[in-house]
Amino acid sequence: MPVADHRCDGLVPSVADERLPIAMDVSFIDPDHGWALALGSYYGIAQTSVSCAWLGATSDGGATWEKLPDPRIFLSAEDEDGVSHLTFVDERHGFLWGNAFYTTSDGGKTWQRDRSVGKVAVLEVEGTNAWRASVDGGLEFSDDFGASWIPLTPPWRAGVKPTQLVRIDASRAFAVGSGAATSIAAISRTSDGGRTWEVVDLDAMLRSSSLNLTAGPDGKLWLLTGSVRSAGQQAKSVYGSGDLGSSWTLVADTRIPGNTQFNNLPGSGYANGIRVTAAGTLFMALGRGTLYVSMDSGATWRPSIPYQLANPADSGVSTPVFVDGLHGWDVTQPGIFRTDDGGLTWDLVKLPGAK
Repeated sequence: MPVADHRCDGLVPSVADERLPIAMDVSFIDPDHGWALALGSYYGIAQTSVSCAWLGATSDGGATWEKLPDPRIFLSAEDEDGVSHLTFVDERHGFLWGNAFYTTSDGGKTWQRDRSVGKVAVLEVEGTNAWRASVDGGLEFSDDFGASWIPLTPPWRAGVKPTQLVRIDASRAFAVGSGAATSIAAISRTSDGGRTWEVVDLDAMLRSSSLNLTAGPDGKLWLLTGSVRSAGQQAKSVYGSGDLGSSWTLVADTRIPGNTQFNNLPGSGYANGIRVTAAGTLFMALGRGTLYVSMDSGATWRPSIPYQLANPADSGVSTPVFVDGLHGWDVTQPGIFRTDDGGLTWDLVKLPGAK
């Protein structure tokens, strides 16, 4: 039976918003099989509008979607039972997570609540091994699809909020966090599967209010930094590292007064995330902007999806998901964009019921 969670149990679907369902997150395990989490609006007895999770699955790379049984799970970043992300490990096992945490073992048809954890800030899967970081900085791993969790040494000191886990393999990983009392973000790394951590020494040029990290299959790291955001503008830089973060090379930046570097990144838009594919192609996702691409290791950048298509409401795009060098997906305000040529072209896909 589906999970029943207070306000989302037994409510009647709304027809008030013809855009619904609105995509929130996607997860793919190969070029064909994937899942989508979307917002669906429902009315309660007193006609009070609440938002509940809509789930769909695809077996053709996202060209078409089949609605899964209604999970009756609240979808909200503010609600204590809300979820905002999904991650699948294989065709049967996956997670819904955010302020609450759920697992499935039947491809998303039914979900079970895991009340052993509160708010989850980050979930990262490497093979069948999953790591999850709670908002308070705790870190756990599971190698049985979430049936049990074992604590790891937390890499985030008190007052630092987890923002990313980047896993290169079963032993090597990076943890990114931002401090509540300071605007400077920080990175730690482990080479023993999370048993011990060391802080990555970032020189003054790399210290920033936001850090977004990605790792290629060759282990090379790419780091997108961003200054304080202001009126749709933000100074941004991209660095590369071939020695697991011991040294960094600047490859792209936004020119600011007194800076005589590359000036090959747009000043408009906020740094949401960076992704490198198996082919070595770099993608930069911007809030209040669009998706940019570099096919020459960051030397030049151009819009990968036209701004007017990806961001008609000036909201921005998410960090794209790729399963190889060709097949990728990006969640935007209009819907899900998909590519099968490494980002040269993108097609917009609407979820069933959305207009």
